[in-house]
Amino acid sequence: SRLTSVEIGNSVTTIGRCAFYKCEHLTSVEIGNSVTTIGEKAFSYCSSLSTINYRGTKAQWNSISKNNWRENAYSCISKVVCSDGIIELNR
Repeated sequence: SRLTSVEIGNSVTTIGRCAFYKCEHLTSVEIGNSVTTIGEKAFSYCSSLSTINYRGTKAQWNSISKNNWRENAYSCISKVVCSDGIIELNR
């Protein structure tokens, strides 16, 4: 619950279900471009996290399987910064 930042390396392919659930102090996340799946509620209740930095392109981000990964009602994530631009997320 005291985790403030995380860097997910390029060898990781899956961010599991509830991986960072209720990490209220998490402010910085960097995700490698090898991730193909982000599990359900992986970033739910991460109230201090507004931006995710992704090492891949917008097209790569959009191809990731995301099963209710941020549950809009419980997430403050509003954008993903990719290598070729920013993706604004709807709330």
